[in-house]
Amino acid sequence: MICSIHQPNYIPYLWLFHKLAHSDVFVFYDIAQYTKGDYHNRNTIKWPNGPILLSLPVQIKLGQTIRETHFDPRILLKHLKTIQESYKKAPFFAEISPLVEDIYSYAGDNLSEFNIRTITLLANKLSPNVAFVKLSDIIPELESKSTEALIEISQKIWATKYISGAGGRGYLDGSLFEKAKISLEFQNFHHPIYPQIWKDFIPCLSIIDVLFNTGVAETRNLLKN
Repeated sequence: MICSIHQPNYIPYLWLFHKLAHSDVFVFYDIAQYTKGDYHNRNTIKWPNGPILLSLPVQIKLGQTIRETHFDPRILLKHLKTIQESYKKAPFFAEISPLVEDIYSYAGDNLSEFNIRTITLLANKLSPNVAFVKLSDIIPELESKSTEALIEISQKIWATKYISGAGGRGYLDGSLFEKAKISLEFQNFHHPIYPQIWKDFIPCLSIIDVLFNTGVAETRNLLKN
């Protein structure tokens, strides 16, 4: 069984869904510490004049985890309207708009819950066979760190292969995975260039940019390839 692990980020980039699409089980690392300036509460879409950052205002206390982080839910309607205005002329607006409306119909204020719900709704369209697990449900307090933590999580869900992001090459200890009899694979992701409205192509935007511009079927193909 193949697993991947990632923190629940806000309307994430394409490469998170690429890693997810090649996994049997995806673990939400929701007990990770909230990091200011990371992508837990923000991401970028394309406006007619270029990229625009959507950010959820959050309440932060020292040392709090992502699952302990809350935001002002009144901002969700503003984000929805900004997205709709940005992509109303996109080729697949009619197909994707109901999905985005469903995402932003969330009535709570918990950042982790919103992000997990968002990723799950999107994955149900793009990679419907992937199973999801919240780390807080299986290991509420993880004491191990770095490589040891990832191995402990993988063992807990009986994974035989772990997919790491490419950045893991710089800090993961492959010998520990070998000792644990878990195959370690590094993600081989090359950002595709796809048809995109509004002037020159901009990479590394939220997954919703790909969806509005190419539709569910083509986005699924991009992730598989």
